[in-house]
Amino acid sequence: VTVSVLYWVRYTDMFLRVAVFCLVAVCVQVLGYGASRFEHRAASQMPQVLRMEAERIVHHHSLFPPHLSEHGMGNPNLAHWSFGLSTVVTDEYVRLTSNKQSREGFLWNDVPVQLQSWKAYIGLRVHSAHSLGGDGMAMWLVERPSTSGGPVVATRASGFRGLGIIFDSFDNDHQRDNPAVTIVAKTDSPAGEMALDPATDYADAKVGGCTFDYRNSGKGNVVHAAVEYDGVRKQLTVKLATANNDMTCATVDNLELPAGYYFGLTAHTGEVADNHDVHWFVVTSDDPMDRSPTSDVVGANTVEGVDARVRAAERRGEGVPPPAHPLFDHIKEAEDKSRWRAQQ
Repeated sequence: VTVSVLYWVRYTDMFLRVAVFCLVAVCVQVLGYGASRFEHRAASQMPQVLRMEAERIVHHHSLFPPHLSEHGMGNPNLAHWSFGLSTVVTDEYVRLTSNKQSREGFLWNDVPVQLQSWKAYIGLRVHSAHSLGGDGMAMWLVERPSTSGGPVVATRASGFRGLGIIFDSFDNDHQRDNPAVTIVAKTDSPAGEMALDPATDYADAKVGGCTFDYRNSGKGNVVHAAVEYDGVRKQLTVKLATANNDMTCATVDNLELPAGYYFGLTAHTGEVADNHDVHWFVVTSDDPMDRSPTSDVVGANTVEGVDARVRAAERRGEGVPPPAHPLFDHIKEAEDKSRWRAQQ
């Protein structure tokens, strides 16, 4: 009897080990399959033009999925980007706001733009379960980024200086022309002179735009926006595309955008609300790319070039200029979010 029990224990233990090994192997394959499916889905939604222009991508101005590959592994930052307020980073997209009332979110690039000509490709989704949504989201190229929110798509109303592509979902002026994409620009006046007024759908600063239904494009159907600036011709062109529609929204001539401004994306909800998701933001340029690690060329648009310019300034004794906007405190933001969730 004792021998039988010993054999039973021995073979039972062996069986359990084999079973656990097989279970682990199956889990690894399932997880790997899921990851490959996500990577394929994320890659398949990116515009084909980005694969063709891979060598022209300016990485320190760009944001690609999967976003959590660096953000989720104990690193509270997205490389070259600051985010806050209600913004949440997921693997597939950055959600600026959820579809809850009175939410604001921002995503600002930390590197000033020194490109003469560029193209910005944006993959976005604005969606909720309701036919009426708001308030909207925007892409910015501005002198002074705002990290404290505000009435104009989560940025300040006064002192506007730069360029904005506003995806305006709510019809504030009662003209029955929303959802609309509105281009606002002001670069030839002192800071503080121009104010943006959402009550008039930004009519005072509008330089172009179109009516375009980008809301509720359907799960998996990302809206594509392409913003192209030709610094030689001083011309801006905005193109839009969904699964069912594509168009050139507007072309703006005689627009001069100074160097040293910052890219950003913001969103805001009011009494009506949408999810505002950014799947990617990719900047390309035909400007010469100086990849020399010792370059002191102001227009070098590589991470190595930016670092080299900082080192060169230090060698000349000029020091490193302070950032144009306050550094975002990610730890405080995480604590504030935890406190807010605990109160719900």
